[in-house]
Amino acid sequence: MNTPKPFACLALASALALQGLAKENLFPILTADILDAPANRIVYEHLAKQAYEALDRREERLGKISTPAQFKEYQENLKKFFVSRIGGFPERTPLHAKVVGKIEGGDHRVEKVIYESQPQHHVTATLYLPKTKPPYPAVLIA
Repeated sequence: MNTPKPFACLALASALALQGLAKENLFPILTADILDAPANRIVYEHLAKQAYEALDRREERLGKISTPAQFKEYQENLKKFFVSRIGGFPERTPLHAKVVGKIEGGDHRVEKVIYESQPQHHVTATLYLPKTKPPYPAVLIA
């Protein structure tokens, strides 16, 4: 490869400078332990490190729970955290479900269903119903 020497020197100097800055923690994502990984594993190593740290924090919090009331509080806090991270739930709206077709099977039937998950957002699904006396399980595949 005919790379001009000044360009190659600049690229090498930049790489060394970035590695030095990262080891001084000026770029907090590129920590020294991550940079020691092969180039094709840097992102994996970073994400794995974050995941294991999160699991350690979870383990520590769960270890402090000793009563059902504490566990209930833990669950409620976790739910609030997740709901806040996804930006809350959308407002509930009518589904306007319609059965648009039926297929009879030997011991069950399949109903083709269309419903609105949100206004004007139609979803197709199939509902599998056994031909036994209720109550019975059903499977909806959307």
